[in-house]
Amino acid sequence: MENIENAIIKNEFDHSYMLLMTDRQIETSYPLRMITQNRIPGFLACKIRLEEENVYCSYDVTSKKSLDREFANRKMTFQDLQEFLYGISRIMKSADEFLLPYEGFFLKPQYIYRDLETEELYCMYFPALLYQNNQDNVSVGKYRE
Repeated sequence: MENIENAIIKNEFDHSYMLLMTDRQIETSYPLRMITQNRIPGFLACKIRLEEENVYCSYDVTSKKSLDREFANRKMTFQDLQEFLYGISRIMKSADEFLLPYEGFFLKPQYIYRDLETEELYCMYFPALLYQNNQDNVSVGKYRE
């Protein structure tokens, strides 16, 4: 499997997508079916995409800004942190409702997005993480003030 750090951003017409290569073996997994067949609150919309014999999870990031870009030139304030924690809490409740393990979230700032219009938080749920070795994928703490 390709390293998750090798995300590809594609702009097509007036939409933007983040593509992550995944294994064909998880194409029929419960988590992948859940995120591709349902609109789950707080999850980036995901579809399966086949390109040149590779399988990708394609996440719609149109009109969204990643936290690493949002906080590249400023520190996270207390209010930002409150909104972040509320958003993550809401997303975890959605995961519970769809019986999705938390280990499928890749909680790095470049994979957490804020909608530019509604300011809601969205996370990327990548089922391939469930099948990888346990890794530390939480690194949002460096943005605290």
